[in-house]
Amino acid sequence: MERFRGRLGVWMGFLAVGGLLLITYLPAHPQAAPIRIGLPLSYASQPVQSRGVEDGLRLALEEAGGRVAGRSFEFFREDDEGSPTVALSKVRRLVEERQVDFLVGPVWSHVALALVDYLRTRDVIWVIPIPVTRLLMTPERATPRMFRTVDTSDQNSFPLGRWVVNKRGHRNLVAIGVDVAAGHDSIGAFEAGVRAAGGRVLRKIFVRVGTVDFAPFLTPANMEGADAVYAWFPGVDAIRFLKQYDAFGWKARLPLYGGRPLVDEAYVGEAGDSALGVIAVTPYTPLLETPENRKFVQAFRQRYGRLPFAYEENAYTAGKLILAGLQAMKGDTSRREELARAMRREAPKIMTPAGPLRLDRYNQRIFDLYVVRVERREGQLLNVPIDRIGQVAQVDVWQWWRR
Repeated sequence: MERFRGRLGVWMGFLAVGGLLLITYLPAHPQAAPIRIGLPLSYASQPVQSRGVEDGLRLALEEAGGRVAGRSFEFFREDDEGSPTVALSKVRRLVEERQVDFLVGPVWSHVALALVDYLRTRDVIWVIPIPVTRLLMTPERATPRMFRTVDTSDQNSFPLGRWVVNKRGHRNLVAIGVDVAAGHDSIGAFEAGVRAAGGRVLRKIFVRVGTVDFAPFLTPANMEGADAVYAWFPGVDAIRFLKQYDAFGWKARLPLYGGRPLVDEAYVGEAGDSALGVIAVTPYTPLLETPENRKFVQAFRQRYGRLPFAYEENAYTAGKLILAGLQAMKGDTSRREELARAMRREAPKIMTPAGPLRLDRYNQRIFDLYVVRVERREGQLLNVPIDRIGQVAQVDVWQWWRR
């Protein structure tokens, strides 16, 4: 009996040691950490734009199964309040505390400009879906880790300025817009396009964000000598302007042309008949007749119960670009410079709802542009293409300000 117990003890010892060795040498298979995406957006002050960005981005990732190389996605939302100071603080939190791999945002151009210096020094990939200021993706500010999927203020406003002179015969215009960086950029580019075609902008009028009463600006003195008006307002400001421009009788006398936000389909319906007939330029409308766009519109409506517009398309394309880079890197986000190069390398293979994804040397998206007119379709106001300007890169319209 003692001999049996001794042998049992020896065997138990062998088993214990063997178990430890097995545990030591078994390959570890921990669950891969999620890919972290920070969303610094203006959720309270610009809910339409912010929701559009998040919805478009999420749809792109969901269509890929919500995972890359076994890694899921985790989102961190921060409301930047449309303030450069607040935005910088929130982005620092996302980068330094949350340790996000990607940033997708913000909404405002002046906010984006306030983030550039900080993000140039941080190991994070920044995809910009809404800010249009021409100053972002320039040789002085661009980095390999920055990408922009929206057209610049110059890309759309400069060609429209030439178009209204060459195609509509307007020679004397008044320009009015919101007193922020994007408003100044867009009106400056529009004026340059008008001048390049032989016309002139008689007056440039800038109005503070949140203006309720436009009467002091829509005076006969301000409109004197004009045969058309160009306006650049986003969101609620656009709705108020369109309604008052019509109410004061100017719509019947002076044709109205707009920077893309003026007739943004996400909210132009709130302006009602006051928006009908307004002409703008855009790289995207849900009415584009391409297989990719029809598929995108159908998927988006099925997922969210509404039509996608430019914000959603820009963010959807941002998601496709992020996915392409991650797939090429087999989900590895630790080598950011290499990941950014993979995104750029894979970009030409991506078909977006607005056409093939093309990036210039500074990672700014190149677009085909369409002139659109607000019409009532399917019971709502939509931008209907009436002319095609063609492919425009930011460098094509730099000549007026980069001497």
